[in-house]
Amino acid sequence: MFHVVLIAGALTLWAATLGGVDPHRMTDFGLLSVLSPWYYVAIGLVTASFCIALYSAPRQWALLGAHVVGLLLMLHGSPAIIYGTLRYAWAWKHVGIVAYIVEHGSVNPNIGYLTAYQDWPSFFALAALIVQAGGFGDAAAFASWAPLFNNLLFAGAAMFLFRTLTKDRRQAWLAVWLFCITNWVGQDYFSPQANAYFLYLITIGICLCWLRPTGLPPIASLRRWLRSERLAQTARQVIARGLPLNQAGMLKQPLPAMAAIVFLLAAAIVTSHQLTPFMLILAISALVVFRLCVLRGLPLLILVMTAAWVCYMAVTFLKGNLYWIVASIGSLNIGSSTLSNLAVASHDHVIVAEVARLLTASVGAVAALGLWRRLRKGRADTAAVLLGVTSVLMVWGNAYGGEMLFRIYFFALPFLSFLAAGLIFPSPRAGRARLTPAAAMLVCAPLLAGMLVSYYGNERMNYISPDEVRAEHYLIAQAPPGSTLVSISADYPWVMGDYERYRFVQVVVLPVSQQRALIANPAGQAARLMGAGSGHAGYMIFSSSQAAEVEMTGELPAGSVTRIRDAMLRSPRFRVIYRGPDSLIFALSTQAGSA
Repeated sequence: MFHVVLIAGALTLWAATLGGVDPHRMTDFGLLSVLSPWYYVAIGLVTASFCIALYSAPRQWALLGAHVVGLLLMLHGSPAIIYGTLRYAWAWKHVGIVAYIVEHGSVNPNIGYLTAYQDWPSFFALAALIVQAGGFGDAAAFASWAPLFNNLLFAGAAMFLFRTLTKDRRQAWLAVWLFCITNWVGQDYFSPQANAYFLYLITIGICLCWLRPTGLPPIASLRRWLRSERLAQTARQVIARGLPLNQAGMLKQPLPAMAAIVFLLAAAIVTSHQLTPFMLILAISALVVFRLCVLRGLPLLILVMTAAWVCYMAVTFLKGNLYWIVASIGSLNIGSSTLSNLAVASHDHVIVAEVARLLTASVGAVAALGLWRRLRKGRADTAAVLLGVTSVLMVWGNAYGGEMLFRIYFFALPFLSFLAAGLIFPSPRAGRARLTPAAAMLVCAPLLAGMLVSYYGNERMNYISPDEVRAEHYLIAQAPPGSTLVSISADYPWVMGDYERYRFVQVVVLPVSQQRALIANPAGQAARLMGAGSGHAGYMIFSSSQAAEVEMTGELPAGSVTRIRDAMLRSPRFRVIYRGPDSLIFALSTQAGSA
């Protein structure tokens, strides 16, 4: 009863803090700069209550689950409630893909813009079905709540996975909690990768629960196996045979049924996302090689499915991107392509980025300590170590649009969290002292603080205001097909509908020489970018989220956006067609069209 009252009180306090939050007042510390101090008190109360309940009532799964749900509601429900709009500009791209499918009833891989989304359409087709069946105007009606929904799915899948790795409920629940308070990379929004990630966790859980030999090899046996010829023999067997290792005492559940479920899950992953199938192949290959999965032919089957899909269904994407994919394979410059250049970023943004990096390193360090304690107790955790390490192998893959390091952390995080929980609960008999809740709190508190800074710190540019959405609706209603739409950056909901009809230009991705020319001669170069003299209409969009991104990341010299905008306001080449508190849209005037 004590914990129920504490959760209810914390949630009431949390809800009361959200009403007066104004996202327009955010600084470069994001939501941290506008949230009430009582918000942190509320989330701290839930964390303390969980640590105590984990010690005093480890078998009350409903109580512990209520703590996890309360935590996720506070972390991921707050932006949805405060903003009232879909967070993240890139989530609006996905809304646009869904809108296309709803309108046309199919995908079109030949569209030159956002080709990858058309070539891996399973998630978008499902979302389109939900839009039509639910009578929604578009996917934006429910996509704002995707981070909360997805994190609830992640937590449930992680719990299923952790229960296959340990019989100690306390370690499993603490691992779920640690996963929730360190998942800062923001891959939980309305997206194919979030959907595929959930399926990935479920697939690995099934392999470890029902498709594995009975029991893990003890440490001594594992060491002898690594020194012997068994490693080479197993590798040869994986290639030569697709049958289980043996038929004696392997499975309690029917192998064909479990294999069929895994096949369907893998098919859903292969058809919805580009990267996750390769993560799945690496993970299951490691389980097969170390004799932790009896379906020896499964990695090869998923690889064949993936190759077939890419070669036959994603030809358009492959033709346009094969050169850089091949060029970046084996390159170790992924760090430079992923990590932002802090030398040009704002002071507060530098702090947020450094905290995120420190949090990532801290998770790895706590996991290493947990593994050390588990090893001392005779627990090898072979599966968790393997699955955590296989994600890191993707560092030799391609940069994945500058996101590979984030994805590596994301896929390794469940297993790092499991190992980190071993620091408090290294064995079923350990962790029973009265100071255990305090020790758990000592681990959770700094990680949670890092999570809040890392996850909320960039909200000034992640926030898409209602005025920006209204401006986009107005622009789409005004712009005829074939128009050129220019923006400073992609941080704007500019592909929420009819995106295939327009040409898009982003200033921040232009060559540096063109950026300098635009800053030196804003009116003339802006008119050129908008297609002056081409016979097509041209528009240029300014918004608060774009300005925030440029100011925080330093992608353009300080004051550039204001200089360009003010020059266009003074020039007769342009006319303002929309002016709002957060948006300004220019169109080419008649003079500009003939210039």
